[in-house]
Amino acid sequence: MIIENMRQIVLQVQSASQAVSKTAQGSQTEVKNFSAEALEQAQAITTALTQIQAMTDSIQGVALNARQAKVKVGQADQALQEGDEAMNYTVDGILAIQETVETAAHKVKRLGDSSQKISRVLNLIRDLASQTHVLALNASIEAQGSLQEGQGFAVVAEEVRSLSEQSTAATKEIEQIVEEIQAETNQVVMAMEAGREQVITGTELVETTRQKLTSIAVVSGQIRTIVEEMAQASYVQAQTSASVSTTMQEIEAIVQKTSDQSVAVANSFSQLLGVAEELQESVAKFKVNE
Repeated sequence: MIIENMRQIVLQVQSASQAVSKTAQGSQTEVKNFSAEALEQAQAITTALTQIQAMTDSIQGVALNARQAKVKVGQADQALQEGDEAMNYTVDGILAIQETVETAAHKVKRLGDSSQKISRVLNLIRDLASQTHVLALNASIEAQGSLQEGQGFAVVAEEVRSLSEQSTAATKEIEQIVEEIQAETNQVVMAMEAGREQVITGTELVETTRQKLTSIAVVSGQIRTIVEEMAQASYVQAQTSASVSTTMQEIEAIVQKTSDQSVAVANSFSQLLGVAEELQESVAKFKVNE
């Protein structure tokens, strides 16, 4: 009876050890495969993490450049505004100069008109002097006709003739001065006219420049808006990339932990397989009939 029981026990132990050995072998293979896959995943995640970190660094660099570009665009916009203000001041100054030049030109023209009036007066004086000279000549002739009676008249005629000659000389001198004034006035008028035209041309050029500066300011404002949007988008991308990098690091830690645990389980199954094999060897020493 005892032998029969021992035989049954040995048979059960053999059957159990075989089952354990078979199960351990299958589980060991599956655990090894799982461990290998987990290791590959860990390596892939490590590679992806490296790439994400590089992308994060690149995005942060872009964000930094965008912020710097924003600052530079702001400075350029400020310079354009200051340039536009200076250009407006210049336009106002040129317009004031133009008004002054036109006023001066008007006054010079009036001076020229006055010179012409003086010239007409001189012509009148010259005519009077000529008539006086003729009158003095006639009086001298008449005085010679009557000797004693005409002596007093001759003196008067001589004085009239002398006065006529002095008037003629003064008239010529004044006429020469007036001609010089008219010539200089004409030159000044021409210079004023040329200056006025140059001022008008300069005003037009400054106005064109101001319009171009305004257009540049508009484009600069548009660029500033784009750069601000790009800087904001880069900042959001950098934050998202940093969050993804953190998540990938956590996943890498989990996968690494899983890989370590799978290796430990594989080692445990290897030990279990060794125990099962030793148990089979021990049980095989018992010879039992089934």
